[in-house]
Amino acid sequence: MDANEQQVFALELIVACRLAMDPPETRRQLADFIGREPPECGEVEAAIRRRAVEIIRGADGPDLV
Repeated sequence: MDANEQQVFALELIVACRLAMDPPETRRQLADFIGREPPECGEVEAAIRRRAVEIIRGADGPDLV
């Protein structure tokens, strides 16, 4: 893992730990909101949104939302 990958991993871990403290309903709403890709959503933004939803759903295990 190079330095950039390590930084991304560390940031994802921090976010996942923070999300684990939120109630499940809050995480579900956040995943629903972020997962809605607007029509003008570009390829990079769509990939970021999908990864964010993966992190939110994985914050407390795969059955979270």
